[in-house]
Amino acid sequence: MAALIPTPSDRSICNRLSFRFLPATLQELRDHQARTGERLFDGTHHLHRVAHRIHAQPKIVATSTENSKRSRLRWWYLLHQRLPSNTTDAINRVLQTAIDNTNVYKVTFDVTHTVPVTDFQLLPDNNSAPYVVTAGFGDARVIYQVILACPDDDYLPDPQSEHDPPDPDTNEQPVVPPFTPPPF
Repeated sequence: MAALIPTPSDRSICNRLSFRFLPATLQELRDHQARTGERLFDGTHHLHRVAHRIHAQPKIVATSTENSKRSRLRWWYLLHQRLPSNTTDAINRVLQTAIDNTNVYKVTFDVTHTVPVTDFQLLPDNNSAPYVVTAGFGDARVIYQVILACPDDDYLPDPQSEHDPPDPDTNEQPVVPPFTPPPF
């Protein structure tokens, strides 16, 4: 049987996350933090709300609005309700470190089905640093590779209680100028 993960929606989310953490757009996150003091991945913000604010969700496609909305709601559900707390903590730690550490050149994202895991987790595990490769510039710059391992090669259930967009967090700071949305 063919593997389901990554689905087209998974691929879209990974591409949009990777876009947000390219050098220029990662700098937007760093500039926002320097300007406002808001640390988006400090654990006091909900991941699903941060994902919405940084344009890291499946794009609504006019030809498939219902499927696009379903994919977005499943994404909000995963980030808000389904991820184990230690995985949420690991994601926050890795991404906040990427913003804080200017030696992080960019971050790439992927998702895979991994039979040995019993629940969603980062690879190699939630307690380690992400996979790190040198950026190839002959200096200290590195690329983080964030890979989410999924225990089941199946769709997430259709959530009944998620809002699109997610409700704002009480500690949000305005994003001025707005973050650049992905061109895709």
